[in-house]
Amino acid sequence: MSNRISKYTLGLGLMWSVGAMAALECNVESISTVVADDTRIVSATMIDHPVRYCSIEGYVTTQNPGPNKVGFLLGLPEKGWNGRFFFNSVGGSAGFLQTPPAQRLVDGFAVATTDAGHRSTSILDWSKLENPAVALDLSKRSMHVSALATQAITKAWYDADTMYRYVQGCSGGGQRTIATARNYPSDYDGYIVEAPGINAGNILAFASATQHMKKNPESWVSPAKIMLIEQKVNEACGAIAGVVSDSLACEFDPATLKCEGEDSDTCLTEAQIETVNLIHRGPQGPAGQAYPGAPWTNTPGWIGFFTGHSAPDTWSETEMGKAPGGYVISHSFMRGYFGEDYNFVEQFDFNNQQHIDNYLAADRKAGMGQNDADLSGVEKAGGKVLIWHGMSDHGIVYEDMIRYYKDLQKTLPGEGRVEAFTRMFGAPGVLHCSGGSGPSDMYDRTLDSMIAWVEQGIAPEAMVANRTVDGAYKNRQFLLCAYPKVAKYVREEMGKSDPMAALMGNPAFDASNWSCQ
Repeated sequence: MSNRISKYTLGLGLMWSVGAMAALECNVESISTVVADDTRIVSATMIDHPVRYCSIEGYVTTQNPGPNKVGFLLGLPEKGWNGRFFFNSVGGSAGFLQTPPAQRLVDGFAVATTDAGHRSTSILDWSKLENPAVALDLSKRSMHVSALATQAITKAWYDADTMYRYVQGCSGGGQRTIATARNYPSDYDGYIVEAPGINAGNILAFASATQHMKKNPESWVSPAKIMLIEQKVNEACGAIAGVVSDSLACEFDPATLKCEGEDSDTCLTEAQIETVNLIHRGPQGPAGQAYPGAPWTNTPGWIGFFTGHSAPDTWSETEMGKAPGGYVISHSFMRGYFGEDYNFVEQFDFNNQQHIDNYLAADRKAGMGQNDADLSGVEKAGGKVLIWHGMSDHGIVYEDMIRYYKDLQKTLPGEGRVEAFTRMFGAPGVLHCSGGSGPSDMYDRTLDSMIAWVEQGIAPEAMVANRTVDGAYKNRQFLLCAYPKVAKYVREEMGKSDPMAALMGNPAFDASNWSCQ
C-alpha cells in the first residue's frame, strides 16, 4: 500500500486515515483524460449527500462479439477515502445503474457498479440473451471491463498506486461476482459471493411449480396455508426462538395436514399437498431431478418465488406484484433462449428430457451458468473468496451451493487447500439474499470479515451477525460457522421460546451460547 495510508482500525466503518487529495477535477473533460479509448465519460457531477462525492457515469464499448455498451457508475468521496475500492454487483439481470450504497460512501469507499451491458425497466429481464454480445456482457464481461475503467479512474482521482479492491453481489450479482473470480481472478483482492445464480436448474424449479399451479388452479396454495406449514415445520424441526438452525436436517410430511373434511386454512387438500411436495422435491424429468428442491424452513419465502399472493388466474407474465417472481423469471429466461413468443406454461414439457436438455444447452451457450468449480486463478493471484448463503433460500437453494463447494474441493485437492483462500457460511433463517427470521446485516458483516482476512490475514472461522429491530443491532445475535460446521445451541434447557416472546433476555439470542460443531 502507498505510504499515504497510515493506520488500520478494525470496527464500524473500517476506516483508513488517508490524506490524499483528488488529482482530477469532477468534470467530463478531466476524467476523460485517464480512461482507455473504448471508454466514454457521460457525466461527472459533485453530489452532496450522504457525503460530498464525485458521481461519474460512463460506458465501455465491448467488441468480439459486439459492439455493445456496458454502462458504469462510480462514486468517489471528496474527503476521507479509506484506501478501498468497492464494486456493488447488482442482483437479478441488473439493467440499470444503482446509486452507490450510502453507508459505503460514508465509510470512505470508492464505490462502482454496472448495468451489466443492457438497460431495462425490470431487474428480472433476461429477454436479450439471444444477443451474443449482451449475453457475454450480462454473464461476466461487463464486470471486468467496468472494473478496469472504474479502478483506473479511482487510482487517478486519489493519485494512488495501489488500493484494496472488493466486490460483493447476490443472486444474479453473485453469479457475476463468481464469474469474475473464475474468469478474471486478478480484478479484486476479495470476492464476496452471496447466493449466486450458478445453476440454471433453479429456473426449472420455478417453471415446474408455477406451470403446475397455472394448469391446475385447484392446486394453488394460499398465503394463509403457507403460514400454517411454517408453524408446523417449526414445531417438527425444533425451531429455537423461531429459527431452525440447520435447514438441511429439517424433515416434514405435509400429509399430516391433510383435510379430513371441508377445505379450510387449517388444512391442505390432496391437490395442495401435491404442490407442496413438488416444490420441496424440485423439478423432475425422465433423467431424474433437475435441481434440488426448496427447503422446508421459512416457507413464507415460497410465496415470493412459487405461490404468489393471489390465485393463478390473476398472474401476469411480467409483473411480480401480480405473480410469484419465479413465474416472471421463467418467462423471461425461456423467451431469452427460445424466442419472444415462447410460453413455457404451454410449451415446456417436463416429461420430455429433450426440453430440459435444450434449456440447459441454451444456458451454457449464453454463459449464465458458472458450475465449473475452478477458482485456482484466485488462489494463484493471492485473492480471497467468501461465500455466504441463506439456509432458507428458496430461489437458489443452499444445498446446491454445498454441491458447488464440494466440487471446488475435488477440483483443487489437498487438505486445507480450498480453505486457505475460500470460506463458505450458511445463514440460518435467511431467505434469498435477505429477509426471513435470521440475521439482517450479512451485507456488512461479511465485508468486515473479508477486510480482516485480506488486510490482516485473519481467516474467518466464524462470524457473529445480528437481527435488527428499528435499525438497532442489539436484539438478536447469530453465530455463523464456516462450512461444514453448523452452530449448535449449548443451553437448550433455557433457549426455547415462542417466536413472539420478548426479544431481550432470551439466552438463545446471545451468540456466546452457541458453538460451531
